[in-house]
Amino acid sequence: MLQRGWYRLNLHLLAGLVLPQLAGGRRVGALLVGEHLDDEVRGERTTATEAGMFPGLGPLRDRAEQLAIEQVVLPDTFGGIAAVLAQAWKISLKSLALMLRRPRVCKFSRGQLDRAELVDAFARLATVDVLRAISARHATRDFLGRYRLREGLVLSSGSELAAEAAADLTLQEAGLSTTEFLHGAGAEEWVSPLQTPSALVATWTEVDARELRALGHQTTCMGMPWEASSPREKPGRPVRVLLATNYVHRDYEIEGEFPYHTFLVDLLRLPERLEGLATGEFKVRWRPHPAEKVEALLDAEQKAQARPDRSVDSLADDLEWADVVVS
Repeated sequence: MLQRGWYRLNLHLLAGLVLPQLAGGRRVGALLVGEHLDDEVRGERTTATEAGMFPGLGPLRDRAEQLAIEQVVLPDTFGGIAAVLAQAWKISLKSLALMLRRPRVCKFSRGQLDRAELVDAFARLATVDVLRAISARHATRDFLGRYRLREGLVLSSGSELAAEAAADLTLQEAGLSTTEFLHGAGAEEWVSPLQTPSALVATWTEVDARELRALGHQTTCMGMPWEASSPREKPGRPVRVLLATNYVHRDYEIEGEFPYHTFLVDLLRLPERLEGLATGEFKVRWRPHPAEKVEALLDAEQKAQARPDRSVDSLADDLEWADVVVS
């Protein structure tokens, strides 16, 4: 199950599982879910306009004859769409009425929330998200009816949001096994109110698997989707250090500020500290996350008074190059 408009979120699933399965002659299907993301929402280097239809498929678009491509976004018929609209309308009215009856200020053990400050978000939750979830559920039932699937394995690149969660749960109700293969590695960063409904969560690292297991998820460590090896022999050259950061990811921005910004400044001083060691020479390469804000990166460089060499290679190439990864 792939995000139809978000190639970077699907990349690890495509590279690590789908393409090798196709190369081995196995049958694979692509189930598209989610919305297109334009450049204003998320600054992908390849936008939907540039990539054409369903950019989330990436290299699979050139191999469409080798697999079945379906969608679980909208029902197949106008009657199905009408049924979705009618059901969503009823649930949205009930949700909005319930919200209006509740106190405006919600109090918690560690603070309070004034719902008036988030009226747009609550309105979207009760209308747009409800519509997407119901639509995905109907579309998934249509898909299951066409293929009469009663068993099988479905891997997804993300199943926490409304539409994706609805599709995942509907697949499980039909008897299929669902696994979410997480995008990246984040340890305690995965602890959030957005918990996956998938039966199994696959991670890149044992650390991530352990953190999610503590939350009650069934987990497995599948490893990184790219093979990479670093030469053990380093005669006559400096130790290569890859500095990987994610502190000023655009999703972390709160009213123009980045809570983790100070950690980035501290980490950028690593080359200076390495130079003070008497164990040899080091060559440092910095790999910021593609979604980190450029302005915040430049500000951190200025405050750290450091300008490490920026990576221009792929992640796999950087890992091949490095002797040590600091993250």
